[in-house]
Parts: sequence; structure tokens; C-alpha cells
Amino acid sequence: MDNIFIIQTLKEVIDDKSNFEEPGAVFGDFIKEGELAIVGAATNNGKTVLCCDIAFANASNISYWDEPISDRIRNTLYIDFEMSDSQVARRYVGIPADVSASVKRAHLNSFVRGCSTEDKLGNIEKLVSIHHPELLIIDNLMVLMDNTISSSVVKKVMERLKYLKEVFGLTIILVAHFHKHNKRNPIEISNIQGSSIISNYADSIVAIGDSNVGPETKYLKQLKTRSTMKMPGVAVMNLEESPYLHFEFVEFDDELNHLETKQTSRGVITEPIGRNILELSSEGNSVRAIADMLGISKSVVGRFLKEQNP
Repeated sequence: MDNIFIIQTLKEVIDDKSNFEEPGAVFGDFIKEGELAIVGAATNNGKTVLCCDIAFANASNISYWDEPISDRIRNTLYIDFEMSDSQVARRYVGIPADVSASVKRAHLNSFVRGCSTEDKLGNIEKLVSIHHPELLIIDNLMVLMDNTISSSVVKKVMERLKYLKEVFGLTIILVAHFHKHNKRNPIEISNIQGSSIISNYADSIVAIGDSNVGPETKYLKQLKTRSTMKMPGVAVMNLEESPYLHFEFVEFDDELNHLETKQTSRGVITEPIGRNILELSSEGNSVRAIADMLGISKSVVGRFLKEQNP
């Protein structure tokens, strides 16, 4: 293969005004236009909810953040390996019709058997060539790779997605899973399964973490960016069910304020955690259930409740 390189002087690159154009916002300062981005989190931490929020914002401008997270309307294609039709219908029955009609969703045909990673990648490329999306969201990486985390498979998938991004001028958001994460420690790139290879190909990486404020509160942390300055803090979000399941922005904060601390006595239970224990108890939850939901010791929860109700 000849002529695979383009040769220019640095002056020619600098003099090209198009190189100074700011990329559009796909998800505020977290994900910019033209990027291969990763959204990572542990199981049941809202990865799909957040990616659907991003899809809706780009396809129809609907947003529950303090300002628009997308700067314009984009043709959006959502590759859904996660939810069944019934789950989608129940989760998003309350969404306005014009919003639900704005996002194209592709999911695996239930009659297809033995579909390999190569088959899935090939069919995704066909969908892109037919529907011409500007934003492609793939949920999630593990299913795309047949639940196989090997360096060769991860490398193959990331190279193919980078090829699709460049050839078709896409922005791609890929959902990835975390290894088991200790909620007392800050989130790092190394928490993502296959991170050693994924991080090399990704232009931006954001992660969703649990907050000690309560089970419905999460925070969003920027782990990598090539388009902007890395954010010093995290974005705090609440999971809301009305009018449909979505995240609402609360504030920007320091990650340390949302990490769990080792609870050994009543004296080190923070006020927000204490409020959550009382609220969960009033709803009829057992001591064990409350401890599991808040990630603290059962004995600490029991001691706290006994002190509140001697």
C-alpha cells in the first residue's frame, strides 16, 4: 500500500485555520464531537441511563442539566445490547413522542444464534453506512466482545471502532464495565475492564461512581480528555423516575466528599448517611438491607438505629 502518510511542515499545520475550530459538545465538556469516548461504571450504576440521556439530548435537545449538554441536533443511532423491547417501553413510556421518535435503536434479532464479534462489528458498519448517524452509542463493550476480555479481542474491537469513527466522521460512545471497585477509593482508569488497551484508543473517558449521599445519587468523573482541560472535580447527579428514568444534575463537587469512609462507630457516621439510614428504616428496610444499600457495616447501622430509638 503506497502513500499512507501526509507530509506537511509544522507551519502548514499551524496556518490551517480549521485546526483551531473548537469541537462541538456532545456531552458538555465531558465528550466532544469526533471522539471515541468511553462511559464506564460498575453494574447497575446507570451507564445505560446516562447514555440514553446523551442520545436524547443530541437527537432532540432535551436535557435535565443546568445547561444544554449538546450544542446541536445530531442524527443518533443507539446499538442496544442491554435492554429488551419490554424494558425500553416500560422505562421510557413517559418520554415525549417527538423525543422517542428522534433516536434510532438497533438491537440483536432474537432468532440470530452464534453471532461473533466480527459479525456484530460488520453489521454495525452496515447500519452506519445505511443510516448515516453522526453520533453512535454502543451499549456495551462486553456483549460486543462476547464477554471475552482478551488483549487481542479488545485491540481488534477498538481498532475497528476507531476506523469507523474516522471513515464515517462519527462520534462514538462505548459503554464499558468496571472491575470490582472499592467505594472508599477514587475511581481510576485501571478500574475499567481492558483498560490498558482501551485507554490508548479512547479520546475521552468518563466514569459513574456511587455517592455516599444515598443510593439514588451518583457522580460523574472525567478520567481522560484530549479536547479540554481535565476537570478537577466531579458532577453530582440524582437518578429520577419522573417523567422517565433519567439523571438530573445537582452540582459540581470534590470526589472525596462522595467516597465511603470506614464506619466503626456512631461517631464517624456523617450527617447525610445518618439521614439515609433513618429514611430507609422508616420505609421498612431491615438493618442488613440498609447496610448493603449504603455499603457500611450492619453492626454500625444497628447501633445507630438503637441510639436513635433507645
